Amino acid sequence: MTAMALRALTLLMVSRTQPRASIVRGLNPKGTVFMELNAHLWNEVELAKHLNLTVSCIRRWRLRKCGPEFRKLGKAVRYHPASVRAWLSSRPAGGERHAKVRGGLRTQ
Repeated sequence: MTAMALRALTLLMVSRTQPRASIVRGLNPKGTVFMELNAHLWNEVELAKHLNLTVSCIRRWRLRKCGPEFRKLGKAVRYHPASVRAWLSSRPAGGERHAKVRGGLRTQ
């Protein structure tokens, strides 16, 4: 068993004994992805509260694969706050008036 697989198995066992533990991605010295238990992950209810949306909306996004990145821990679905923030910042912003161009003239 490789060191990476052993570490993943260890993290999986720890996450089952500590259900509120969180997993954060990072790079080890070799440059491969590893996970650390050091931050809180949100469940779909917490995410819905933070975004002021319904849980059914969050579930619909997940099923359509158009929402923030999520992790499955067994049957549990978890969202990392940094991934949610990155997803939100990638979404188009509204409320800005863009100038229209008509016949070479800019109008507001």
